[in-house]
Amino acid sequence: MEQKCKNGGKSLFGGHKLKLSIIIPNYNSSKSIGDTLDSLIDQRVPIYELIVIDDASMDNTLEYAKKYPIKIFKILRSEFGHGKTRNLVQN
Repeated sequence: MEQKCKNGGKSLFGGHKLKLSIIIPNYNSSKSIGDTLDSLIDQRVPIYELIVIDDASMDNTLEYAKKYPIKIFKILRSEFGHGKTRNLVQN
């Protein structure tokens, strides 16, 4: 079945099932990580995977994040680099 947009045009996805991965870069987000993950999980579009990349947070962000069915990658401060962070989840 072909999906239709509200404007009557064809869906950008051409009727294919979308696999949506969401990557959240993180540093000391204990006050907001729970609300962020709850909001994403409650979306109507199914999420294939949720990934949190933590840049060596010094608060308890990871303790909150570990309560969710997500993937967590932790980067040591000494190994941080924007390119490395972006490429981490591709491997």
